[in-house]
Amino acid sequence: MAKSEASGRIINVLTMFLVAGLSLALLLYIAFGEAHRTFAQFYVEKMAAQGAVVQTAIEKQLRLGLPLEQYAGFSLVAGRVNDSDPTVVSIVAFDAKGEAVFVAGSRLDLLTDPATISRPSSSTYELRQSPKYLQVQLPLRSRETRVGTLAVTMARARISADIRREFDALPLPALLLAAAFAGFVYFALTRIKERRNAWLHGAFFLTFLTMAAGVVALLISLYAEGAQSKTRALAQSLGQRLSDLVAFNVNIKDIRGLDRTLAEYRQVNPEISAAALTVNGVVQLHTDPRRVGACWVGKDDDYNYRVDLTPPEARERIEVAVALPTRIVADQLVRCIKNFAALFVASAFLAGVFLQLAHSVNANSREGQPARKLAGTEGTYALNLVKPVFFGAIFLENLTYAFLPKHVDALIASEGLSSAFVSVPFVAYWVSFALILLPAGYLAEKINPRPLIYGGLALAGLAMLMLELEPGFAMFVGARLMAGVGQGLLFIGVQTYILIVAPANKKTQGNAIIVMGYQGGMISGMAIGSLLVGSLGAEGVFMIAALVAIGLAVYVFFCVPHYDAPEGCKLAPASPKEFARSLGMVVRDRDFLATMLCIGIPAKAVLTGIIVFALPLLLNQQNFPQEDIGQIVMVYAAAVMVASVLASRHVDHSGRTTNVLVCGAIASGIGLIIIGVIGLSGLSLGGVAHVELQMPPAFTSGIKSFLVLKEASASTIALLVGVLLVGFGHGGINAPVITHVAASPLATRVGQSPVAAAYRFLERIGHVAGPMLAGQLLYLSDQSPLVIAWSGLALIILGASFATFSLSHGFFISKGARA
Repeated sequence: MAKSEASGRIINVLTMFLVAGLSLALLLYIAFGEAHRTFAQFYVEKMAAQGAVVQTAIEKQLRLGLPLEQYAGFSLVAGRVNDSDPTVVSIVAFDAKGEAVFVAGSRLDLLTDPATISRPSSSTYELRQSPKYLQVQLPLRSRETRVGTLAVTMARARISADIRREFDALPLPALLLAAAFAGFVYFALTRIKERRNAWLHGAFFLTFLTMAAGVVALLISLYAEGAQSKTRALAQSLGQRLSDLVAFNVNIKDIRGLDRTLAEYRQVNPEISAAALTVNGVVQLHTDPRRVGACWVGKDDDYNYRVDLTPPEARERIEVAVALPTRIVADQLVRCIKNFAALFVASAFLAGVFLQLAHSVNANSREGQPARKLAGTEGTYALNLVKPVFFGAIFLENLTYAFLPKHVDALIASEGLSSAFVSVPFVAYWVSFALILLPAGYLAEKINPRPLIYGGLALAGLAMLMLELEPGFAMFVGARLMAGVGQGLLFIGVQTYILIVAPANKKTQGNAIIVMGYQGGMISGMAIGSLLVGSLGAEGVFMIAALVAIGLAVYVFFCVPHYDAPEGCKLAPASPKEFARSLGMVVRDRDFLATMLCIGIPAKAVLTGIIVFALPLLLNQQNFPQEDIGQIVMVYAAAVMVASVLASRHVDHSGRTTNVLVCGAIASGIGLIIIGVIGLSGLSLGGVAHVELQMPPAFTSGIKSFLVLKEASASTIALLVGVLLVGFGHGGINAPVITHVAASPLATRVGQSPVAAAYRFLERIGHVAGPMLAGQLLYLSDQSPLVIAWSGLALIILGASFATFSLSHGFFISKGARA
């Protein structure tokens, strides 16, 4: 016994080391990707500023009528920039035909592929990329026309090397933290008897928080370095523009146009907080006229840099000063912290599942199967073994949902198809999912559910592999059909397995695996998939999802035990005729139809048609980053989880379901109206709906951190509130609606089981109809966000109709009426 307990604890320790290690490795990988993207932005803006120095020098001659080929100062000006900055590998001036005229550094051609790195909308340069290089392209203009292009190029490898040099120190602390967490697990299992799970989750949080704090500290140093180099380049660029104007030893105030030059420079570089021209430290020109006449004093919350423009033999010292606010670093850090928080939530769900799995494996090694049977814990052990399977299946499917609508939209555009086809892959998935459920139910009773589980996972993994191969649209739809079949087989397999193994007193816990596994898998998948797609691309995420599916299939095949159904346990209707007879009886009942048509089907249609399909598509059109899209849907899933618990308790206490269902429908309708009218339309319309709110700075900062927008606007808050309302509304429907139909007068005549089964089958109509209707409405409205608002109005009307019908028929469930 002592030996088995020791081996069980070792299994727990190794499992927790693996979970913590993978979570921290994922944190480091995502942080590396964030650093690469943000640091690349600093480098690109620095290159643009350095290029502007050369551009200004060339255009001064071009505007005097000198041909580009006769400019004599290129080697001096461009060579100085190229030699002073090792990150710049090439500065080349091209004529209007694209032929290189002057070269400093390596000779590289003009790149043509647009870069994925964002740049300010006011910027005057173009950004191009290749697998090896990033290139800033600036126009060269004479007085009349554009005569050429200046290209400043840097190697991507240099960015990666600078970041990797900083990150090389982090893997060892991550391993030590994972080992420390595993050691605490070993201690907790031997010493802590009460609230053990709370201690374990607290230790995991502390482990993750410690690593995240170290990463944030490193990013602060890295981003500050990038911001300072950008400030220096911006100051040098402005100094080059002004150098000729102040070179004549005349009074600064007598030179016209300097104030306009500063204003234009500020307009092109809006992130600058201040730019000034000083004489002997006194401000002569400033982007803020109120500062003229005062001494130049850099603020503590700015990065300040000065360039000396003093002409030779001048008696006064003339300088140009540029200030860049340190909040640009803070803004990037807020984004990272937001992403780390989402990753922590996802990792916490993963850790919770594996903690329970490790506990079951430990109990198995300590007790053995005979002892479990004697103690009556065999079913609980099996439930904990299958819990990661359903969670993992939902997780791998939701890994793709944050970017899948955008991916399909791009695929359709590349093949020249109509945008009306964008919803076809989503409809295909839910059609195949719905159609396979009944055959899978009969198959589970005939051959045992385990083959359905690992077979479904294998099909889901194969579908993801097909997507990774970058198929055409037809094959893409085929892959989604296969994914729907695989997920449907797995769903029925897991559901049937739970019915077989769950003890009589733990049937509710068995059903909770489905409910909580779905929401938890959705939250984790959305969070992690949206964070990974930026660095791995869609194909990389498809491959990870395929590997997860294959790994789970192998786990089920070797680790989930086979159990036969107890005698007399019916896992499916006796025959298709029996189910068809039950279905015919329920669809003729007005109460059942009212619930289905007004509550059940619309709720599922909103989930698949708007939350999973239309909302990510429209958010992408509003230029939301992929991780923000995933986290917005993640908020929806979290709201569903919270509301489900609260609604279930309310129904259990009060015995009434109608009021909860009506409130859920109306709340989700109001949420959709807010999203469509203000949350999305307001973002694009500006003026009217984009109204600034006067709020405390702390609250404003919190909203900024969630959506990473430049201002806390009414539309931003509305989007968040709308998504929360839809989630709370659906949480108030999902669980109570089953109680509602199962406790209806129809159920007393036909039976609770046939009524609940018929409802579960018919609500799939909403799954299929959702993306179909949303896709067509978006197509007909030219993808207007108001489609979501009209959908919300329809939900409110349906909810009110259901309330009117229920009141007129006295259909309220009391405690005595429930089984």
